[in-house]
Parts: sequence; C-alpha cells; structure tokens
Amino acid sequence: MSTSEGVVWVAAHQFFIRDRDLRWDGAFSNDPWSGGDGLGVAPGLVAVQTPRAAGYAPVIVEVHEGEPAPSEGYCKVTEASVEVSSGALLVEGEENDASGSPVEVALADGTWRVRVLYADLDTCTYDDEDGADHYVVQLFPGEEREAEILAPFENVDDPVRGYEGGESVEALREVASVGSASARCSAVVALARLGALDEVLDVAQGGEPRSTRVVAAGALWLVQASEQLGALAASEDAAVAHIAEMALGRLGG
Repeated sequence: MSTSEGVVWVAAHQFFIRDRDLRWDGAFSNDPWSGGDGLGVAPGLVAVQTPRAAGYAPVIVEVHEGEPAPSEGYCKVTEASVEVSSGALLVEGEENDASGSPVEVALADGTWRVRVLYADLDTCTYDDEDGADHYVVQLFPGEEREAEILAPFENVDDPVRGYEGGESVEALREVASVGSASARCSAVVALARLGALDEVLDVAQGGEPRSTRVVAAGALWLVQASEQLGALAASEDAAVAHIAEMALGRLGG
C-alpha cells in the first residue's frame, strides 16, 4: 500500500477525485444528494459529498493492490468506481489554491474502485465551515460499480464536544505520535475533547503532516479553545491560520 496526504478546499459540500486530464461539464450521472448524501459520479470523476459546506479538509489517499479489509471506527463509508485514462488521479477541491494543492496519484489506466471512509463527522455543524473531519480515499483495481453508501451517517446540527471514548490520554498521545495517518487525526480530536489543549496546539504548530495539523486546528475550534486558537492566527500555514481566524471570529476572540 502507498499513502499520500493532502488538504483540499471543500466548496458546495464536495471535493473531487478525477482523472488528471478530465474536463468535466458539471453534470452527474446520478443524484448524489438523495438517500444520505453519497458520491456523485460522472465519466472519469467521483465527487465526495461532505457535511461541511466549505473549508479545508484533510484527505488521506491509499492505493492498494487488491480490495482492502473493511475498516472499523469510521462514521460513514461509501464506494463507487472511476475510469483512469491519463495515468493519474487528482484529489482536489473545486476552488483549490496554492494552500490546498491537489493530491496527485499515479495509477495504471483502467477501472479503479473508490472507497471513501469518513472520520469525525460529528465535529461538523451541517452546512457550515467548522469541523475536524478528515477523509480516507482507498483506491484499488476492480470492476465498475454504481455509487453506494455502505455505512450511513446522520449529520449533526450540534457538534459533539465531549469525549465519548474509553482510551486514556496516555494511549491517545501514543496514537497521535506513531499511529497511521487517519488514527493520528482522530487521536488529536479525542485529545482536544479531553481538554489536552496545549498538546493539541503543539500538534497544530509542529512538524507533523499537514493533514494532522489542520485537524488539530479544527479540533481546537470544536472545543472553543480561544487562547490556543489565538496562537494559531499568525500561522505560516494558510489553512491553519484560516481555521483559527474563522473560529476566533465566531467565538468573539
């Protein structure tokens, strides 16, 4: 398995997985918003619908030689397929800029299955820009298939700010340091919910992968940590600074 990480700019509740050379006309061959907001599909493209209306969202892309085993601990799972004809897929937002460059993945031409794992959706206010959500896109060779929601999720209007898991702070610290890319992100959210705010701030300011730093900033917004957010407002990372400034504006900081 190979892994790539990036941060996309979500607009109009979606980001895209597309053939590198695709020129899309904006039309889907299905209705992605019916039945729980799934995946929009068109030739050479899969659009991932998100509860957040806009904003930066980390995406972790995994390329597998065969179908991966089912993954546990995710809020939602969807699946579709995409046809590759240019030797690469791009994962990007509709309004990406230099602070959210596309993730480019080299792939053999042919049909690839796309499985999307959604994490920490209960940190998002539906139809807003807050949240510490992240998305894992698993790509593997396979036959063409229609878009489907394998595990649904009911979007929330009031994000969950309290900790509902059973792990200790010490265990979460270890996962945040040495876990997989996705596990690190979710551990940081849990640490924020447990009140380890300065530790989460260190992650947002540190040398961790950018996906983890962006989740850390979103987690501090989730728990309304104005002091720590203030320390991020001047971050050199445009995504982290944007999240901090948006949060402080909402919280009156």
